[in-house]
Amino acid sequence: METTNKKVMWIDDDVPIIEAMKKFPWEKYYCQFVGSATNGKDAVSLLDALEPDYVFLDITMPIMDGLEFLKIAKPRHPDTDFIIYSAFCEFEYAREAIRLGAKDFIAKGELTDEELGAYLLKLMGRKESRDAETSGTYRYEVQYVIDELGKHFTEQVSMDQYANVLGLSVNYLGSLFFKETGMHFKDYLTKLRMERANQLLRFTPLKVFEVAEQVGIPNVQYFITLFTKYYGVTPGQVK
Repeated sequence: METTNKKVMWIDDDVPIIEAMKKFPWEKYYCQFVGSATNGKDAVSLLDALEPDYVFLDITMPIMDGLEFLKIAKPRHPDTDFIIYSAFCEFEYAREAIRLGAKDFIAKGELTDEELGAYLLKLMGRKESRDAETSGTYRYEVQYVIDELGKHFTEQVSMDQYANVLGLSVNYLGSLFFKETGMHFKDYLTKLRMERANQLLRFTPLKVFEVAEQVGIPNVQYFITLFTKYYGVTPGQVK
């Protein structure tokens, strides 16, 4: 069963890029292009009106740049994913963007249309585009869990709470999740947390114990063990 298309907003003072994004086949990747702005100030009011799921934004823009926009936008829209897409990709700016709540940082020119499509599918935890599907996307129950984890993986979550909402047994939902994704719930949750932790360690001044708390693992020793097992290096080696 398909879920509603995700709403995408693009903020960039490069008009040719905006025009290209309007022509991108968003529907193919379960998305719809809902609006654009050429500066952060105009984007703030547009963001409130459109309530997009994903916002791609440049850093260097007139009137209000991307970082100033993030300071305002992320607290008001905590469930929206903000992705920096900028040629202004110095380390300090990337780190500041992540600190302000950006989900990712992509350098302009790095993504072809096909790669952007693959990136969108990854954001949603989907396996294939609409054109590539033969047997459908994840079942509704599994997609629900994936969507909820994407929003709340830094909190204390469990399969029990999702099974309760869906009216299913924990064992059945767990088996269904593994069959559809190839991963157990706990491993999928760990994956999300470790990827976020890696970003925070690389791009923010947060200490290891602070990163652990940020990704929902208050026991710092357990966090270090998980991170080391996942990446093959300790969190301290990433800093």
